This record gives sequence, structure tokens and C-alpha cells, in this order.
Amino acid sequence: MAIAPLTKLGEIARSRDLGDIVESRGIKLIPSSGRVRQGVCPFHDESEGSFTVYADSQRFHCFGCETWGDALDFIRKLDNVSIQEAARILQRQPALPVRARYSMPKARRTTRQDSTLIRAALTYYRDILLSSASGQSGRNYLKDRGISRATAEGLQLGYCTGNGLRDHLYDQGFGKDRVLRSGLLLDRGRRERFAGMVVVPEILNGSPVWMTGRTVRKNVKPRFNALPGSKTILGIGTLPRRIQRLIVAEGVFDWLTLREWGLPSVALAGNGNVERLIQQINRVQAGEVILALDANDKGESLTRKLLGMECEDGDEPSATLANASAIRLPGGYEDIGDMATVPDGKMRFMAALG
Repeated sequence: MAIAPLTKLGEIARSRDLGDIVESRGIKLIPSSGRVRQGVCPFHDESEGSFTVYADSQRFHCFGCETWGDALDFIRKLDNVSIQEAARILQRQPALPVRARYSMPKARRTTRQDSTLIRAALTYYRDILLSSASGQSGRNYLKDRGISRATAEGLQLGYCTGNGLRDHLYDQGFGKDRVLRSGLLLDRGRRERFAGMVVVPEILNGSPVWMTGRTVRKNVKPRFNALPGSKTILGIGTLPRRIQRLIVAEGVFDWLTLREWGLPSVALAGNGNVERLIQQINRVQAGEVILALDANDKGESLTRKLLGMECEDGDEPSATLANASAIRLPGGYEDIGDMATVPDGKMRFMAALG
């Protein structure tokens, strides 16, 4: 069976319903909220159900092991085959049009519609983190990770205790249906999505449009969670209009560390669509783009893809990252966040930047 060029493989992935493909491999997916279904991850040992399928973008992300991708990536990782072989397997699946109710334009309209509700929720979380006794766990965790109160305030971080948000939003005048549609609550409103997590928002034009969270408790999974739907690169909405150098990190706390150090930066935060990442980064008016992704197989593979160095069969990437280069983290550190509490962490990182 003939296979399309690598730059067209995304079209093959999008023409099949990812949720149906996942369930055809024996993985049960349970509706979580809106366009999101979750199940037990096939790529690591767990029982919590951290494996998340987003029907609007036809992508998956596991908040436990941080595996992500589209239908091709799912088959490639599950069957341990090349991307071309994964495409052959996928082409044997019936072509199913993405359901109209999961279209991307609708997802964007929902985000705009709920921006007021998201702002109300974030204000609630911020007040807990900055001034409530129940936010002490969040404050302690940020301090341990080297993130100051000034940075927390400037980036509008919050903390979710796991109780009280629903009633607060009702008191603010938001209707039950709208609150449930927001994705902030799970199990028909019985649980809060970010319970026990530091909440990190994406700010666009001064307004929060999306949130992700990181648990402050050890050995709790999933470690990360995020509002469903389309998301941008974390931090891209708060960059200066023009910058000399943009640093691209991988994780949420890598980005928080860079902002703590006063460095213009963004984080991929689980967004693995390479073409979309390149398009978004290229929109930033930066004289130089430095990739400082995690020093592991995943980070190195993504670095090569973003630089156009990892293509099969000689196919050229459909988009190129402008003025970009990559650095290796110093001292054997796997990610930037690990360097936050090292006394000379910033100095060593700056030396690696050159």
C-alpha cells in the first residue's frame, strides 16, 4: 500500500477517529467532560486513568507518563513500529470523519464564551494561594521549587484545595450547566479537576484562556492536569512584543523557573503537534530561538523534529523554525526545573546559553 509523504501523514491521522482506534485496542475510555475521554494508560503501569483523548484535536496526552501524540504516534508506540508502518496500519482502518460536534471552531468559541468563568475560577484560586491559610501547601511547594511570591503574583498562579469552587461559581451567578461545561469539575461536578494542584494559567490579551495544574503531593497521579480543548504554547500570551532571545522549554516548572530568572520563555506543556508549535513560535518576533528541552529521549526527539532534523524517507518538513538552535542542559540535569533550587543554577544555565 502506497504511503503519503511524511508531511501528509497528519492528514491520515486526522481522518480516523482516535477514540475509536484506542478503544479498538481494548482500552476503555470514559467521558470526563465535553470533548474529553480518559482511560488507563497503556504505556505505563497505573490504575488512575491518566490517559486522555481530546476529540477536538484528535490527540492524546497521558498526565502520568507525559506520553502524547496523534493516532500515528499511538499505534507507533503501542506496536513498536516505524511511523510509516503505523501509517500502513492506520490506513487499513475505516476512514471516519471527525464528528461535527468536536470541530475546532466550536472548541474555540467555547473557550471565548467561558473566559469570564475561567477568570472567576482563577481569581478564586489566586486568593487561596496568596492569602488563605488553606493555600499554605501551594506556597510551600512553590518555595521548594524556587518560585518566588513575586513570580507567582506576576504570572497569576493559584492553588486549588479541591473543595469550594463549585459553590463559589454558583454564588458568582454562573449557571450549573455552564459550570459543568467549563471542564473545571469532574464526575458531574463531584470533583474539582485541579484538586491539590498549583494552577498555572495561560494569559492572552490580559485574560486567562486556559489552565494547567501540577500536584503538590508526592506519589500522587496524575501529576499534571489541564483544561480540555485547544491550547497555545504556555506563556506565549505574556511575551513582550519584540524580544532578542526566546527560550523554549518543555515543562510547566521549567517555564516558571525561566520566568523566575527573568528570561523571556515559553513551554510546550505537552503540546506535541510539531507544525503547530513551529507556527506559534514563528509568530513571536524574536531575534533568536533557543530550544532547551529535557535531556531525555523524548526531549531530544522533539528538538530534532522542531529543527527539521528528524524526517523519514528524505521528506522535507512543511514548516521551519526560524533563527533556532538548541542547547544541552549543563551538569547532567534532565530539565530546567531541577536547576531552580541549585545555588548556581541560573549562572550555569546562562553559561550554557553563551
